[in-house]
Amino acid sequence: MGRDRPGPARGEGREGREGRAGPGPGRGGAGDERRRRGEEGAARGLRRRRLRLERRPPQRRQLVPGERGGQLDDGARGARLDPAQVDGPGGRDDDAGRHRPDHPRGGRRPPAPGRRARGRDLLQEAPLGGRPAVSTRKLLVLTGVFLALLAFVVFFERHQPTSEQAARARKKLLDFETAEAVAVTVERPDLPKVALARGPEDRWLVGGEPADAATVDGLVADLARLDLVGETRTEFDPKEFGLDAPKATVVLGLKGGASHTVLFGSEVPGTDATAAAVGGRFGAVKYAPMAALRKPLDDFRSKNLVEVPSADVTRMTIAKGTSRIVVARSAGTAGSPPGDWRLEEPVKDLASRTFVDELLADLSSSRVSEFPTLGPSDLPRVGLAPPSATVTLQKGDQVVASLAFGATKADVAGKLYALRGKTPVVVDDRVQEGIAKELSAFRETKICPLDTWNATRLSVDLGGTVGGAEKVEGEWRSGGRTVPATAVEDLLERLSRIEARLFFPQKELPAHGVEVKKKKLPPPAATIEVQVEREPSPRLLRFYTASPLDGAPALAVEASGRSDAMLVPRAAVDELRPLLDALRAAAAGSPKKTVPAASAAPAPAPASGTAAPAPAGTASPR
Repeated sequence: MGRDRPGPARGEGREGREGRAGPGPGRGGAGDERRRRGEEGAARGLRRRRLRLERRPPQRRQLVPGERGGQLDDGARGARLDPAQVDGPGGRDDDAGRHRPDHPRGGRRPPAPGRRARGRDLLQEAPLGGRPAVSTRKLLVLTGVFLALLAFVVFFERHQPTSEQAARARKKLLDFETAEAVAVTVERPDLPKVALARGPEDRWLVGGEPADAATVDGLVADLARLDLVGETRTEFDPKEFGLDAPKATVVLGLKGGASHTVLFGSEVPGTDATAAAVGGRFGAVKYAPMAALRKPLDDFRSKNLVEVPSADVTRMTIAKGTSRIVVARSAGTAGSPPGDWRLEEPVKDLASRTFVDELLADLSSSRVSEFPTLGPSDLPRVGLAPPSATVTLQKGDQVVASLAFGATKADVAGKLYALRGKTPVVVDDRVQEGIAKELSAFRETKICPLDTWNATRLSVDLGGTVGGAEKVEGEWRSGGRTVPATAVEDLLERLSRIEARLFFPQKELPAHGVEVKKKKLPPPAATIEVQVEREPSPRLLRFYTASPLDGAPALAVEASGRSDAMLVPRAAVDELRPLLDALRAAAAGSPKKTVPAASAAPAPAPASGTAAPAPAGTASPR
């Protein structure tokens, strides 16, 4: 235990020896300040002498737990109090409070105004968290390091192969994805060179002509799975494995300009592998596509006369000598099918949808049976210079097929010569049957071709007998009443089957018995108006009395959207009258639909001389 000293007497006269303030000459006032602090400490109950086992307070500017600890350090200091000090005030040692942050000479002094805090001053106590504050410079450095690591991961590391992919790549002679292949060149000592390249819409071409997609895709897939037997090596004798005169050489072009040249040699004795080399590396590979590499050039060519589906064709041009027939339609979308075919040359009219679709189907299904070797001087001999007919198919503005047809092949029945682009081919002669048809076959003979389920409104006037219906929310209604769908669809179906017997210009209506006075047509004998879904305007047909046709009464028809007038038998129009009467009767006999939801069944008709029942929801009069 320590020895007690009288505080006031100790504080006078000896402080000057240690360089501290004292009462000596030139130091007056400093000793008084020391005594004042001692008295304040005694008043707070702090002891003035240390116990024997108590540590000496730290020196000035030394970090102490009080500057960093907060509550834990305060608790520790509370434990060091002498129990005797709890009952009352005691003395205080001169240096006992120097380690406290609130001591005038303890803690750390703030930097002078205008001076920058030094490194040790950065570890100041945080105002809230109790942790050292971080400088702005360190925050910027850490942020820059984080952004650099993030950029490395995003732009570089995530594009690198995984460990599994790298291990799988080491087991292959070539490591690439089949979708990356854009060109393949195959050279064989005894066969013609095959140059394959990807064209528009990722279609393979051979010599600018369509290639057999199945054959080319199979070859590329085989090159992508050249599994190694053993390890590769860079020192080898090409003659030992037949690589000095390879059986096949493949030049593979990839996206980005990369290229690989693969040499295939002889079979490795005692194994089912084939010697191969690429980029100076030798390896024995399994599943070498030697059978595909030995195929002739014709096997790489497409056997289809037309590569695109018939549904994608939007325009077809057929030229036969000086005549020219052009049919076109609007392209379909994801939610709607293609539009109707229309004739654009030599007249503007509706085209026969059935005939044009059948002709396109014949062209798309035709297969090439032979690729004859014909030079330019041989084309006149087979009727291809000039050709008897040419067909050009377009998908929008893109030409997807250019065909020319010539003479039949003499030694084989049912075959004819043709040109697919610039390549002579032999195809079935059935495609020529549709191409040889005249304009009348391409023209729509029905006066109003339509699908009954596409109609949304119908209005008919047959010489004073008027009727009609409109589709609302999937139901046909006439005069505000719901009518059976069959009553309307039967009338539409019969109208769509009426065919024209003769086409002639509208200016020739008087020549066919239509009375035209002062360039004005007489009142029509019948008028029919049909609105079809997705069409901007309704189809309007006007029927006029005309001269007899083949001894039978006839009507001249003007149809909107058609440039020429037509003659139809009057009996075909008269067949619409009973169907119109059935529609009118259905509209008159069915009750009005007032509530779209399910409601009570209609009450039976009241007997003669009785009052009708009051409507639901109303009181009956007394």
